[in-house]
Amino acid sequence: MPIRIDEYQPGSEEAKRQNIAWLCDDDFELPNQLAELRKWVLSTAVDLEPGEYSVDIAFSPREGAAGGGESIPVEVLRVMAEKGMELYFSEYPPFVEADET
Repeated sequence: MPIRIDEYQPGSEEAKRQNIAWLCDDDFELPNQLAELRKWVLSTAVDLEPGEYSVDIAFSPREGAAGGGESIPVEVLRVMAEKGMELYFSEYPPFVEADET
């Protein structure tokens, strides 16, 4: 689920949530996810009607990471704000590959 994007119907809770996009499949690395989100926002989200949306990024810390990474450009933040998108970060523990155990 690395990036789940949902639309909410006005005046409702979970019952009216509709998934509109999944990005990154099983890639939990935040820099890769933010790059894909940028592409999606600038190619697809720009055409959405303003409303209530959530963008939930499920990420896991990169092994050996010592700083650096990706940013969210102002252009992307502007589109997200204009469309009514709230951004959530869901942090998961590092994953251990089956052959590493």
